[in-house]
Amino acid sequence: MSDLLCDSVKQIFCEAYFFMSAADGDLDRKEFKKFVELVKNNGAYFTNLGVRQALTELYVKDCGRSEQNLLLRAYSYAGVSPTSLNVTLNTIFDKILKDFMGFAAMMKTMPISRLALDTIYGDIMVMLSQIAKASGGFLGIGSVSDEERRAFMAALGALGLGEAFIDELLSE
Repeated sequence: MSDLLCDSVKQIFCEAYFFMSAADGDLDRKEFKKFVELVKNNGAYFTNLGVRQALTELYVKDCGRSEQNLLLRAYSYAGVSPTSLNVTLNTIFDKILKDFMGFAAMMKTMPISRLALDTIYGDIMVMLSQIAKASGGFLGIGSVSDEERRAFMAALGALGLGEAFIDELLSE
């Protein structure tokens, strides 16, 4: 994986966490714990080898295996200061959606196979759905809020993907 693609994957996955965890207006600890789990144990969740390598590099090299550094990196990629979060929570969605569109446009120019591209997009959808399912509901029932479903749909549109992912990934 090229350095450009590796850095772009790190950014998109951090933004995907932030985008989905903030969808219901509340960044909660369960969602952050799920993000850490997904990044640390990426081989158990993601199929694309390049995605797994990028996330391992993000956690080990870039963040020094520190959960706090990982959270700060996610804030940085989302363009948000932790001290001004309440003021900017609604405004970050447009920025991240534009970044998703930019990522999709860049991916069209990359010399990678259709299968590799599909697995990268599939892995992004897994990240979004796992974060959406991380908190809320009772005993896992109703854990994905209407706001999270709308955010998921917006992310699909921004990435230029169809709605086929929704039933499979957001099912309770």
